[in-house]
Amino acid sequence: ATPELLQTPAAADGLHGIRKFGAARAALLAMSKPALLATGAALAAAAWYYYRRKTAPKPPPKPQPKKRRLCACGCGKVASMRCGRCKTARYATRECQASHARAHAPVCYFDCGVQAMDAGEPRKAAKLFETSVEKADKLPQDERVKRRSAAYLALGRARQMTKAYDAALAAYAAGIKSARAANAPADAVECMVGAANVVRATDGAAA
Repeated sequence: ATPELLQTPAAADGLHGIRKFGAARAALLAMSKPALLATGAALAAAAWYYYRRKTAPKPPPKPQPKKRRLCACGCGKVASMRCGRCKTARYATRECQASHARAHAPVCYFDCGVQAMDAGEPRKAAKLFETSVEKADKLPQDERVKRRSAAYLALGRARQMTKAYDAALAAYAAGIKSARAANAPADAVECMVGAANVVRATDGAAA
């Protein structure tokens, strides 16, 4: 090799590696046989430990504690049963369910209607939404208009799916009125959009 080549960084790194290898080889040759065997055994044990850590099966995840749901009536007790109709509301005792029956009824029928819509049964859902509206009439004023707003919107969609357009328009109109009374502009807009879609569908059918 030329002197210029030996002065390059790559050549310097190569010479440094050779010197380190030579020093390590010399250190190994200078070790006694027992020390050499002990060093080899330690390296083998370290390699085996590393291999076992990489290939050992992972421990199973710790079971997560179940979330405790409180009674829907607001008593603060842990719920141990749920509503037999909607399967959503949970109660601690039968007495709690009975005391909360009037407040839960509109939500119960509404949730059942949503489940019927998800199952592709709009006719059944429409009847459940109508019942939700009727049950909401027994609630206080503020709660009544809020529940009726959502129920009328869902009822209009269910009637629209069954192509009962006149009933859908009536439901949307009632929903707009209830949404304005409940100060729920989002529901009012949704009812307006639904009513516009119904008008567009009827105009297309007439054409």
